Amino acid sequence: APTLFHANANGFGPPDAARTIALFTAPDCANCDQATKDLRALSQDLGIRVTLFDLQTDAALAAQLGLTIAPSYVLPDMMIRGQMPAFILRRYLTQ
Repeated sequence: APTLFHANANGFGPPDAARTIALFTAPDCANCDQATKDLRALSQDLGIRVTLFDLQTDAALAAQLGLTIAPSYVLPDMMIRGQMPAFILRRYLTQ
């Protein structure tokens, strides 16, 4: 958790946000671009902190988590593999 949700990690949103999510992406991944765009909008709307990771660059961390699909989302209490529509992410982030 400290690596995934560290306030100074690469990402966006308020560093002191109460809610956090980590996003694992891959190069040349259209779904990853959409996931990032959706999370940017949700971050602004909900004040969440999003940390960004690359499945290739951060391969050891991804392997520890069992992530092989891009995009993958990691919340403090769950992981979601594959792109999720923004309205579903909103539900998870506001529960």
